[in-house]
Amino acid sequence: MLLPTSRKPEFRGRPFRTTRLFRILGFILACSVLSARAQEFRKEDENLVIRSYKGDLRKANPEGGFIIDLISGNADLKANGSIRIGRVDGNLVAATSAGNIEIRDVAGNVTAITQAGNISVEKALRHIYAQAELGEILIRSANSAEVQNIFGGDVKIFNVLGRSKVVTKGNILLVVPEANTSEEICNLSSTDGDITIYLPEATDADLEIRTPLSEDAARESRIESDFSFSQFRQKCDTGKILTLSTKINKGGRKIILFIEKGNVYLRLLKPESQRSPGFMPG
Repeated sequence: MLLPTSRKPEFRGRPFRTTRLFRILGFILACSVLSARAQEFRKEDENLVIRSYKGDLRKANPEGGFIIDLISGNADLKANGSIRIGRVDGNLVAATSAGNIEIRDVAGNVTAITQAGNISVEKALRHIYAQAELGEILIRSANSAEVQNIFGGDVKIFNVLGRSKVVTKGNILLVVPEANTSEEICNLSSTDGDITIYLPEATDADLEIRTPLSEDAARESRIESDFSFSQFRQKCDTGKILTLSTKINKGGRKIILFIEKGNVYLRLLKPESQRSPGFMPG
């Protein structure tokens, strides 16, 4: 008696392997990713334009700058032109060799460096470090700020909740909000410009002003204040630096200034309810 035997089905032509299917699917997926990336990056003149990018971005554009609406992560950008950024949900590093840097909103820390241009930051929730070789620097809102303006240029800082540190040859304007709680309100240095500080009326601070001891500096510099304080205590160190110190109101927190050729202006910042619409010092 013959028993039935199991036989494998016969295929005509070459068998279709599972690995081949995976390769095709992988190729399709890679093409779709490249297509999505191409849509995220596009050129406009010499600038790289990015409307929305998910994740961290590390990118250089040696031919021009950046125009970016949104990055949902950290960003590290190097350019040879202007950089304009809408929002970054993480930390931001933006550096350019030639051009302005404009930043609207950053959820983390900001480092902005330009060799030839201005820097403008509307809002950063954490620390800002801004450096320009020759240009103006404007900071509207931050937790703390450090600014270096190497060869001169005005610096304006508003609404910083912590410490502000500035080194420049130009003018400095600092508006200290009532919400500022830093033990050291500011450390500001200008070698060829004025320093103007707006302080709330209830500010209690120890004021220290350092200036080179020379006839020219003594003749050109003066101090004007809306606050009443006692007579300055004077001290001269071996480096011929004259230090003037006094208290604003009861004293306590620190305001440290270095001035060489300009003037110092301490102005009263009225409560927000008493300010005129569109009030903008300086």
